[in-house]
Amino acid sequence: MENTDHSSFNPFFVYDNSVLKRYMLNFLTHVNHLFYFFREDDLENNFLAASTILSEPSQTVTELCLVLAIGAKVHRPANLEASSLCHTYGIVRMQQFEPREGIWVIRAMALLSFYHMDEDLGFASHYLSK
Repeated sequence: MENTDHSSFNPFFVYDNSVLKRYMLNFLTHVNHLFYFFREDDLENNFLAASTILSEPSQTVTELCLVLAIGAKVHRPANLEASSLCHTYGIVRMQQFEPREGIWVIRAMALLSFYHMDEDLGFASHYLSK
């Protein structure tokens, strides 16, 4: 499968790390403490390591982008542009994996469902069939 960086909409190239870190902290503060998707220190370590693995297909970057998308969405005021960009990049990265199976897919589907909660609860399931 082709490994394309898609840097024009890679949130790590579009936004400053301090902005992305704020979105991650929003996720940890407003979402993760209720639903416990990640151990906080694991997510922070993944964030720090993300810059070294951006060009490789990575489940970590996929999950991290979905976390950032949710964090930007719950940010006050919400940054829907950043949220959409992070979401899109996470989906592109997720589609680089064949087959899409394993425990990380369950977490990714839960993150996608949470992201789309205010739109359509069944929306995330269509990513499994692609």
